[in-house]
Amino acid sequence: MATFDMVSVKSSQISMVGYDELTKTMRVAFVRGAMYEYHPVEKSVYDALITSDSVGADFNKLVKTNSSISYRKI
Repeated sequence: MATFDMVSVKSSQISMVGYDELTKTMRVAFVRGAMYEYHPVEKSVYDALITSDSVGADFNKLVKTNSSISYRKI
């Protein structure tokens, strides 16, 4: 079972991001309350998001437009 240590981020769209290295799954909690899991995500992508000055823009660029990453609402 995946375990996620959620980290708060400064974003108008995303409130928290977590990552499980064993499964390469990233969990994203959005400001409006929805939560999604994205897979497979490299740790470097997660690291980039939690240190980004523009989390929403980088999320769109690195995750949403990446056709090899699947997602599901949880």
